Amino acid sequence: MSVTISKISKRLIVAGFILASTSLLAGVTEAAPQQVWSKEFPSNPFTFSSPISVQANGGATDVVLGSAKTYTGPGGGLTPSDARIFDGLNGNTLRTLSAPTNSVSVADVDGDSSDDIFLGAGGSQIECQGDGALYSFSAWGALRFLPRQLPDNAPFEGAQCSKPSVFASPALGDVNKDGVVDASFGVLGLRAWSTDSSGNTGYGWPLYWDDTIYGSPALADITGDGQTEIIMPGDSSPGPPVDHRGGMVRALTGKGQQLWEFRTNEIVRSSPSVGDITGDGDPEIVFGTGNYWARQPGGATDCSKIFALKRNGTLLWSKDIGAQTMASPTLADFNGDGVLDVAVGGWRRPCTPPAENMVNDGRVWILNGTTGEPLPGFPQASGGFLVIGQIVTADINNDGGQDAIVPTANGVHIFSGKTGAKLHSIRLGEAAYQNSPIVGDFDSNGRLDIIMAGTKGDGSTGIIDRFEFEAGDSATLGANGWHMSRKDQRQTGSWSSTDLRDAPTGEAGKGYWMVASDGGVFPFGEARGYGSTGNVRLAQPMVGMASTADGAGYWLVAADGGVFPFGNAVGRGSTGNIRLNKPVVGLQPTKTGNGYWLVASDGGIFPFGDAVGYGSTGNVNLRQPIVGMTRTESGNGYWLVAADGGIFPFGDAVGHGSTGNINLRKPMVGMSRTQSGNGYWLVASDGGIFPFGDAVGYGSAGNLPLVRPVNGMARFPTGGYTIVASDGGSFSYGAINYGSLGGLPLNQPIVGISAVGGN
Repeated sequence: MSVTISKISKRLIVAGFILASTSLLAGVTEAAPQQVWSKEFPSNPFTFSSPISVQANGGATDVVLGSAKTYTGPGGGLTPSDARIFDGLNGNTLRTLSAPTNSVSVADVDGDSSDDIFLGAGGSQIECQGDGALYSFSAWGALRFLPRQLPDNAPFEGAQCSKPSVFASPALGDVNKDGVVDASFGVLGLRAWSTDSSGNTGYGWPLYWDDTIYGSPALADITGDGQTEIIMPGDSSPGPPVDHRGGMVRALTGKGQQLWEFRTNEIVRSSPSVGDITGDGDPEIVFGTGNYWARQPGGATDCSKIFALKRNGTLLWSKDIGAQTMASPTLADFNGDGVLDVAVGGWRRPCTPPAENMVNDGRVWILNGTTGEPLPGFPQASGGFLVIGQIVTADINNDGGQDAIVPTANGVHIFSGKTGAKLHSIRLGEAAYQNSPIVGDFDSNGRLDIIMAGTKGDGSTGIIDRFEFEAGDSATLGANGWHMSRKDQRQTGSWSSTDLRDAPTGEAGKGYWMVASDGGVFPFGEARGYGSTGNVRLAQPMVGMASTADGAGYWLVAADGGVFPFGNAVGRGSTGNIRLNKPVVGLQPTKTGNGYWLVASDGGIFPFGDAVGYGSTGNVNLRQPIVGMTRTESGNGYWLVAADGGIFPFGDAVGHGSTGNINLRKPMVGMSRTQSGNGYWLVASDGGIFPFGDAVGYGSAGNLPLVRPVNGMARFPTGGYTIVASDGGSFSYGAINYGSLGGLPLNQPIVGISAVGGN
């Protein structure tokens, strides 16, 4: 089986709509929710896109929802589909967003106090339908950027889509700690993607996958380092290039580095959910699987299992619930003990063929998060056959535990989390729901509302309703609940997600930047990305960078002396338009930050702003070229260093020693002074460190087999330092290593490193 065939054959296959009666409400307790409004949309079914809250009408909570394409008959193709924003008060359509929509996520990504909408687009049944893209609109309907098409050029012949569909919801959050919101998602192809909020592909992405990605990623800090990671589900097929049938969940950094992988023998279409389900303070990852390999010869034993992983990707427990588990798990406190439990819906189909054994008997399970064993009263028959959408929750009967609001192929049903008793059924015999409702007080009248979107029995008419509990009813959101698809508007699927913007503080010494020769900037730790020239056509390549004193900006410098300031860095001048005898090799800010020196390879010094020229070697016959400089602590002098380690002090700089008379294995590439200014380190291209004065040698890479040569170093207030190689590999000694780019594909080599506030 080729990967191309397996991808297309893995389209979502579910049972048809099964409508058992014609009653609007079949609640079995008093105070059933009453319909407030209802809207129908012929040829626009609401299937896999769940309603998400959005502020679009000046105060009231509205919802945005995407509709699916429908077939118009043999040879007729597909009808268009769009997303709509509905007024939460009356259900009227406020705006139509022209995009072939699958999924929706919402956040204020540009900081203007107005919601922005992200849409995953394209056909949901066959991957290569030619309209797959990522869209983004403002809540007022304006297209924020042109649709970002995501070419899926596979690394082997016969498996590629020029515009693969984005079926899953983009998860919105800052995953690379640059203070900018990112959208992370998979496609129905062979790639996973992360883009910034303007649709630009993030560094290290796209990431090759083994097959299609139907599930949505979760965002969470699972490493405990204060930075958001991506937990992505996916499919896998027999090779080439990977000889594995089944699926997986992977934990990824914001730069596309894999932290761990957990494999299953069934595809993972179930979107992972993250939260502390054991009460030990650490997040766990919970997910189901799918039903593709269950329908192939040999079946798949994992098709009916729920998995709970520890934060490091090892198994906590798995539970075979005897029902296919394509739905995303819900983590909420159902029994009221203050610890999250696990709820999931499925339907009883065996994990092996033949098809005649297939049934559509839906089940609802709520499991203890620590053990995986069912809570009292569960499992329960769903009341509406198969369950594909994620369960949402609220404390409907006000007993201190969350209750399960379950979308099914025959209405929406509500079960007590504490007992399993059915509380209400809504739209029984009227509509099918393959997505999640949303719960909240949409008109701010103190009564709980449920908004639910589905498809009527004809299979093509979309229907969206708002139901409200009566005045005096005890229904409330309650504590520790999961009130919409993937838990929040951003679709993070997580209790453990960091803030929308994971903006660093810029505290000195708490991070560093690397710069590539094209001016691409890569922040680590609390370093923040303020801009780059990665997309600018440069006259000459970049040769280095320097931080401002407070770490809220930096300067980049090119070989022609062109200076590029970002953040709060101010350009004081450059040699970009001057004909130089030798290329510039570095920039050193003054102590005040109101100026800087440029130094050329012949030791020529070019002061700008409040920088004072204390001398140079521009007229000296050097044995080896100058490769770097650093200022004294007072700012009234500086040292230059040559490739042979010769030191040239000027102003109040004192020479503490050099390697000018030593036979070096590799040339020097830079230097840094100590915090006191009474010493300095020299660094060679093999990572050798040479301390002088009060500098302490904390270690070196001189005896390591480096993939690429070292070309820079950054010192920290603690006295330690980090050196960087041209492949972005970093080596820290006496200092924290905040990350590296080693092993990742770079457009251009790294040429320098600067610590936050490391002036």
